[in-house]
Amino acid sequence: MMQDNDPLIPPLAPDGGDAFPPFHRRGIDEQDIRDEFSDTGTLWPDLTGNMCQVDLSNDLLEKLRAAAEAAEVQQQHDVPLSPRADPAQAPAPNDAPQDPAPSGAPQGPAPNDAPQGPAPSGAPQGPAPSGAPQGPAPSGPPHAPNGVPHGPAPNGPPHGPGPNGQPHPAPQPPHGAPKHDPKRKNKNSNNDHDALIARLNKKPHVIEFKGAELDHNERLKIIAAVAMCESGSDPFAAENKDQEFVGRHGTHKGIETSYSRIVHIGLSYGVIQFTQDGGPLGGVLTKCNQKNHQKFVETFGDNWQELLTLTTTGIDVPGVNYASGLEHWHAISGTKDGKAIAKDAAKDSLPVGSEIRGKRVQPIAITVGGAKQDLWEGTWAQRFKDAGKVTDFQEAQLEYAVDQYLNPTLSFCKTNNIRSGLALAFAVACRVRGVNPQLLVEAAKNKKLKVPFESEADERAAVESISKNEVKSYQTTVKGKAKTVKVAKEESVRAGRLMKDETGFLAEDMYWTDSYESSYDK
Repeated sequence: MMQDNDPLIPPLAPDGGDAFPPFHRRGIDEQDIRDEFSDTGTLWPDLTGNMCQVDLSNDLLEKLRAAAEAAEVQQQHDVPLSPRADPAQAPAPNDAPQDPAPSGAPQGPAPNDAPQGPAPSGAPQGPAPSGAPQGPAPSGPPHAPNGVPHGPAPNGPPHGPGPNGQPHPAPQPPHGAPKHDPKRKNKNSNNDHDALIARLNKKPHVIEFKGAELDHNERLKIIAAVAMCESGSDPFAAENKDQEFVGRHGTHKGIETSYSRIVHIGLSYGVIQFTQDGGPLGGVLTKCNQKNHQKFVETFGDNWQELLTLTTTGIDVPGVNYASGLEHWHAISGTKDGKAIAKDAAKDSLPVGSEIRGKRVQPIAITVGGAKQDLWEGTWAQRFKDAGKVTDFQEAQLEYAVDQYLNPTLSFCKTNNIRSGLALAFAVACRVRGVNPQLLVEAAKNKKLKVPFESEADERAAVESISKNEVKSYQTTVKGKAKTVKVAKEESVRAGRLMKDETGFLAEDMYWTDSYESSYDK
């Protein structure tokens, strides 16, 4: 049986201007439940009320959204950080035992201002007998028998039975507060956190950082940076074809030196321009042959043995008893014969027979029994170009440069605490050029910088000073005698190119000087 259980709904105001218009809707939407209510004759539940519209500012909405997001984040910590490991509790003081609260009194901690522990000295314990004198009352509210204070406890329900012997009703939360405390999602107690902090709060093990390690690869990088100053864009195959002898007089565009048109230096080749006259070219070729003998023979031909002999010890030549022509010239330049040679060379009139060639700078056969050529000419020059493209021979050049130029410079660098890649590279470049690396130290002293060096900035300032040609000369010791040495323009050019760091290899951290030892070259 259907019943009309629509409640009475107040009519709308004629002008439709009700501040809070009424509404009415069914309280049940599911059809099967509605059918059950119809069959039993039970009244359907209806909802009635009044509607209102509340406008919230954007600022308030943003605050409510942020608060909700914060609460959501805080509720993600459902798993305890660690197993329960509460610290041991300190033994409780020897307080007087507390009697149980009277029947009906709520259980829980005592009020904040209830006296704790034993009664004050001289105070009677328990209820005093009739007529007994009263001792001084303790601070706080007066106590009833069994230690329960009279009156309502601060911030808590009153103690003792209420009216008609019934317990006092539980206090109600303030208006708008939730009726129940929200369920804690985080299972950790403060003791859990304190135990975790106490267990992990130890001083870290600190290792002092003394600088980057100058291992074999770092040494190769410094050599590569120096090579950009010496060899240009094709470092492994770069050839200087006896340009020191050619010089720059007249139409010649060679390299002008004090021995131009006098001494043949021969072929200077590769990343560090290993010279033929001085012997480094022979050292590199020997290392190339050791690395890949088959490729060495394929590249340099069947007369490869004479090539090695020429560039290391030199070949026998009538009237020549010195391996290095440059060393021979330094020995005779101050003599009468030397001065005569220099005079003719200055006028480009030195006879070919008077030109100086050591045993290492002589023409040899291209093939066994064939025509002879100097190494910087024709077929020999092309063979050296081809060798510069062989990976094994490239590695041989770098390794030889580390052994012969970088490693011997490190003792000087360690003594003067030279640790930056830039200053190390400049010191190595000095050795390559036959210049005393003391030039770097003298540049620092001229700028009133401390030596041994104390910072990367000071080392850079010294190299920059040389690049600006601020250092005209420096003092050094040659065979136990003090000597003033003029700084060539080439040194300022080289310093400037190193400061550009075209390879990007000189931007490493400061190096650890203990790693300058040979044991780290691996």
